[in-house]
Amino acid sequence: MSQHTSVAGWKGSLPDTSTGTLTPALANKIAMLYPEILNTNSKKTMPLPAKANFPVVPVDKREKWNHRTDYNLLNPWWDKY
Repeated sequence: MSQHTSVAGWKGSLPDTSTGTLTPALANKIAMLYPEILNTNSKKTMPLPAKANFPVVPVDKREKWNHRTDYNLLNPWWDKY
């Protein structure tokens, strides 16, 4: 959540003050906001997660990654067209 106050003034006039509050925004560990992802077929935007404080899964409990086959999950065939 962000609150801001801006004051601007010009010579010969009274200062103008603006105050506002922005809605909460979800960001990752390095303060980058989650992207808005649009499905070009359905014209719907992917919903943002409600929270980002998920517990870390210990290394020995994580699924094994197969670079030969699992890469296709990140690079689906329809992205090539």
